[in-house]
Amino acid sequence: MVKAARDSNLPDRPMRDRVAEAHAKGAAEAKVVAAVERVYANIQAAHDAMVEAGRSEPKPQEVENGAAAMERGVTKAELKALVEHAGPDRSLVVALDVLTRLSARGVPVSHALTEVRSKLDARATDTQLKALVGATGAVGARIP
Repeated sequence: MVKAARDSNLPDRPMRDRVAEAHAKGAAEAKVVAAVERVYANIQAAHDAMVEAGRSEPKPQEVENGAAAMERGVTKAELKALVEHAGPDRSLVVALDVLTRLSARGVPVSHALTEVRSKLDARATDTQLKALVGATGAVGARIP
């Protein structure tokens, strides 16, 4: 999988990181392979979503962060819509990182997507996007 990613000009670091993590935990080889296949599938899907949204050459970090968001439950269609929403000149690195972090903190993906889209619509800076991680959630509870 790592070689396939390299051959396709896709970032391979997330797969290498997953292998190292799985080996550190003593995971069986079959589980390592399955985990790497899932990561590769998300990387490929994130890349494809970005290209379909009009980014002919997405940055590796954007693809990695898109794959991480997909691992948290963002669909390819949702990712594509977010990329289209951001416009062609806006880096998605921070927006996708914030989306992933919100989801990891228990914010439903649909709410996290709405919040990030809203900031992108307002042409928020990366600093303003990052502030979402500490902002108030939809149900009034502070995001941890």
